[in-house]
Amino acid sequence: MSLPRWITKDTISGTASLIIAGIGWYRIRNIPLQRLEAGLGPAFFPMAVVSLLTLLAAILIIIGVTKGLKSSGTGSQTTIKPGLHMYMIALFIFYAIAFRHIGLLPSSAVFLFITLIVLKIKLKYSFLITAVSMAAFYLIFGIMFRIHMF
Repeated sequence: MSLPRWITKDTISGTASLIIAGIGWYRIRNIPLQRLEAGLGPAFFPMAVVSLLTLLAAILIIIGVTKGLKSSGTGSQTTIKPGLHMYMIALFIFYAIAFRHIGLLPSSAVFLFITLIVLKIKLKYSFLITAVSMAAFYLIFGIMFRIHMF
């Protein structure tokens, strides 16, 4: 399927990220805010993450559109290969289901490792990146923030 040249991979990724950010804004809209003098409230981190995601998605869309419009030639430039996109969507669905059943840390490790393999990262580097990431993840969230991850 061919698309107009201003629709690039960056534009598609940015739009998907913006949709996810919109869902995030909808989900956190009722979390109470509090003044900073009283400390960071329960809405601070979700609001910060969703705000950052919104900003980065908008930047990605702008970069994608400008890159697409500056590309040489006329007509359609982008060809979508649905195989990888469908595979990643299936992996996200697996992650969402596994998260509830086996916990945050194990499902994140499986998700990261499979994603690295799909992106054609060498097997030893995939193991190394997954191990280091999960150790850092456990250190930050499990030990420092005392979040239950299993």
